[in-house]
Amino acid sequence: MKKNIFNNRRFKHGSLATIMTIGLIVLVVLVNIIASMVADRLPVNIDLTDNQMYELSQESVDYVKQLKEPVTIEVFASEDDFNKMGQMYGFEQFTKQAMELFKKYSLYGDVTVNYLDPYTNPDILSKYPKESLGLGSVVVSCGDRYRALALFDLFNLDSQTGMVVSSKVENAVTNAIMLVTNANPTTVTVLTGVNTGDVSGLTSLLKSNGYLIQETDILTGQIDPNSSIVILAAPMVDIPAESLKKIDEYLDNGGKNLYYFADPTQPKLPNVEEFLSEWGIGVGTGTVVETDENKIFFDRSFVMQNYGGTSFTEGLGTTQNAILAVQYRPIEQLFTENSNRTTQALMYSFDTAALMPANSESDWQPSSDTETKSYNALVLGQRTVLEGNDQKTSSVAVFGSTLIADQSILSMTALNNAEYLVNMSNILCDKEDSGVIITEKTSGNQTLGISNTQKTVINLVFQYLLPVAIIVAGVVVWARRRNR
Repeated sequence: MKKNIFNNRRFKHGSLATIMTIGLIVLVVLVNIIASMVADRLPVNIDLTDNQMYELSQESVDYVKQLKEPVTIEVFASEDDFNKMGQMYGFEQFTKQAMELFKKYSLYGDVTVNYLDPYTNPDILSKYPKESLGLGSVVVSCGDRYRALALFDLFNLDSQTGMVVSSKVENAVTNAIMLVTNANPTTVTVLTGVNTGDVSGLTSLLKSNGYLIQETDILTGQIDPNSSIVILAAPMVDIPAESLKKIDEYLDNGGKNLYYFADPTQPKLPNVEEFLSEWGIGVGTGTVVETDENKIFFDRSFVMQNYGGTSFTEGLGTTQNAILAVQYRPIEQLFTENSNRTTQALMYSFDTAALMPANSESDWQPSSDTETKSYNALVLGQRTVLEGNDQKTSSVAVFGSTLIADQSILSMTALNNAEYLVNMSNILCDKEDSGVIITEKTSGNQTLGISNTQKTVINLVFQYLLPVAIIVAGVVVWARRRNR
């Protein structure tokens, strides 16, 4: 009788093995296809850096997820050229991080990322004629609204070496998205024309948090009535009464705000000082210094501040971080309440501070006879009026120094200056789409911290248990096959 080959034991086992092999190959192919589809739509990589350098914060993710209009991120470089810029100038890890974060925006929301090569298509730069775009520039747009970011708007440079030391990609891009998706952005007007001081650190901070910044000459121009904040930074010449009247009329417009910055180098400004006194605020002479050696930051003129009240501390991540005022004039409260006007100190020193007289020698030091007490660095004056059934409050905030909002101070993550100023501005302006303040991210040799116990367990598993398990499994398989 002829044997049926299909009943042959070897044929059955061989056929089964072939079918299983084919099935396994098909399964692997399907898994690869599915994995590729998932990778295109969802973030599947794991960021093991200490500060989650390659991940968006939850605030950014939440905002991008709720976008109602499509947003485009245009990078003016090919992916290869963008990465090569980092290699050429020694900040490759930061350009890689930027590219990874651009991708994350498109994964979480209705955001399209385009890399546009200006070498092969130079006409693309003319799309934004008002901007000075170059290789590596980034434009975030929504409809007709856009925000242009230079390459180094994305990174922080060391002022001494010029090297990139940290990334602010997420802060810049997220807040650019917030700005372009807002049809009516909050406007800040910086007054010029009276030899004013530098507040570029503050305007850059506000700009990166969704504010629109513009300038007006106080002597020849008109203040935009739609501005939510007007900044007058340490004028070195007195302002004529007719120009100060423009500020008065602006503040009479219900719910408006003036930030005035003093400076120890200013001369007497009778008109300006009279204007401020109407708001219950005076600017003293001299420079506040710290006498307690335990509270000195860099030198005596770097004075740690206390928070005044809770009006602008709610919403801060922490109040444990200090606020620093540098080389500031003492700001005085001329009254705390007068009719419909009030004042409150928002920043004030410890009672170990002293006042260095104006025109003192550079080597001046406090003596045992020097008076010590608390000095205000920031006082807020407010006036509330009724417009119909609504209360409208206008505010004048007087800072003792422009250095309170200097870029070098605002970039110190150990200090709360930046977060406090943004939070204060958001509250005074009733800004609902508040910007996202994100800690700048540095890069370095990141390590996975493990304890000695964990180290012992890992060594035990990989040096002993795993090899033994593999040997045992091999012996079992060999024995079973031998006995078939």
